[in-house]
Amino acid sequence: FKGLTDEELKKFIKITKEKKFSAGEYIIREGEVGTSIFILKEGEVEVSKNLYPGFESCLLTSQEKILTRLGPKDHPIFGEISLLDEGVRTANTIAVTECTLLYVNRKDFLQLINRDKQLGFKLIFNLGKLLCSRLRKADDDTVKLSTALCLALSKQ
Repeated sequence: FKGLTDEELKKFIKITKEKKFSAGEYIIREGEVGTSIFILKEGEVEVSKNLYPGFESCLLTSQEKILTRLGPKDHPIFGEISLLDEGVRTANTIAVTECTLLYVNRKDFLQLINRDKQLGFKLIFNLGKLLCSRLRKADDDTVKLSTALCLALSKQ
């Protein structure tokens, strides 16, 4: 929300809704279609990926890799990809503790950015920067994993 005036921030907050989740409850499930963005207000969540997407029915236990744990300190945002493209969720988000989240659905978001073009530009620009930073991290992680795999295979 960098660069937003107090008035613009109030307009954005006006379209948010609040929802509570119990510890252990899924907020987002990987593979499901999503249309909302979430902002963590209170509590902690874990973001994870299914290790064998598409083969869940063949597994005896849940095979998830925890990617990160988020707390309310910086009011982290997640679910932004589905807000923009209405595609499937790319990761799981699970409440570790009791959580309070703010969320905005795609319809309300699009109405807001169409009504106020300047605010819309700032919101889309901030989401773009967030996605860029996450893509850079994913690229770095891919290089690290590829290097580790190469080293492991070269020792055989």
